[in-house]
Order: sequence, then C-alpha cells, then structure tokens
Amino acid sequence: MADQDRQIIINQKSEAESHARASADAARAEAVKSLEAIETARAVATAERKKEITLIEARQEAEREATRLQLSATADRNAAVDRAAARREEAHGEADGITIRAEAKKKDLLAEA
Repeated sequence: MADQDRQIIINQKSEAESHARASADAARAEAVKSLEAIETARAVATAERKKEITLIEARQEAEREATRLQLSATADRNAAVDRAAARREEAHGEADGITIRAEAKKKDLLAEA
C-alpha cells in the first residue's frame, strides 16, 4: 500500500509539473506574442511618421513651387507692362519726330514760296 501511495504522489507531482510546464509555455508564448505586437505597433508608428513627414515635405515643396511660379508670372506680367509702356513712349517719340519734321518741312516750303 505504501508503494501505491508513493506512486500516486509521484504521479500527482508529475501531473502538477506537466501543468506547470504547460502554463509556463503558454505564458512564454503569450509574452512573445505581446513583444511581437509591440514591435509591430512601433513599426507601424514609425512608418506613419515617415509618411506624414513625406507628405508635409511634399506640401511644402508644392507651396514653394507655386510661390515661385506666381512670382515668375508677376515678374513676366510687370515686364510685359514695362515693354508695352516703352513701346508706347517710343511710338510717341517717333510720332513727335514725324510731326516736328513735317512742321519744319512745311515752314521750309512756306518760306520758299
């Protein structure tokens, strides 16, 4: 009977050890799973930050380009206005020159007559 009792105790201890090992294995598996979830969350957060930074940089570059184009268009428009004004002044000058020459010719013709 003592052998049987001893065998029962050994079997119970063995079963308890098996349960303890299974619980420890499950806990280790859960810990690994949690660590992997943390790493995944960290990687996702890093990727989202990089994406956001890239979008901000792209927006800033687009704004700089739009500003550059706007300034260039304004400069072109101002240059065109200045060229038109210069052409008008030149045309007025030529017209005045023609008028003065015509007046002079008229005076010469009247003086000869």
